[in-house]
Amino acid sequence: WVARRRPGIRPNTLLTERVLIEDWPTEPRSPANVDRDVFAESLRELCWSMNHARSERYADWILRSAGDFHVDPFLIAALMYRESRCDPEAVNVDGPALGLTQIPWDMYRGLVEARVLSYRVIAGASQEDRSFRVDRFPFGPLRVQQAEANLYFAAALLSMWEGQHQT
Repeated sequence: WVARRRPGIRPNTLLTERVLIEDWPTEPRSPANVDRDVFAESLRELCWSMNHARSERYADWILRSAGDFHVDPFLIAALMYRESRCDPEAVNVDGPALGLTQIPWDMYRGLVEARVLSYRVIAGASQEDRSFRVDRFPFGPLRVQQAEANLYFAAALLSMWEGQHQT
């Protein structure tokens, strides 16, 4: 590597000086009430292969799960698009992630026991145990592959992550 290095070439440190998180604008809040029909239409536009009936089902499931766990439904939809391009049969080539939002079931299976999601957050110099119920579906690999359950658990995990990063 040293023999191939050209003299006078230095790393571009200017880029790291320009992209600072505090320079980003504040993320806009989601509307308090999301119109289900408009949301379903947005899903059809986002997920070009999604038919009318499927977009309405997914909109219902996303809005219900987002409400259950107080997370942004647009974030769930974005996650679904990013991870699987809205394909419930998507396969992750990098590992055993499942369903629309590519949940790595093996990573989270130890956190869900008796339909309760338990996790820890850092609270000052110590850790605090937290938990909440996830009782609409059993948390298992076959169930997580199903669209409705996958969106439900994605919302639960987003809620957990939010709780972990607000402390």
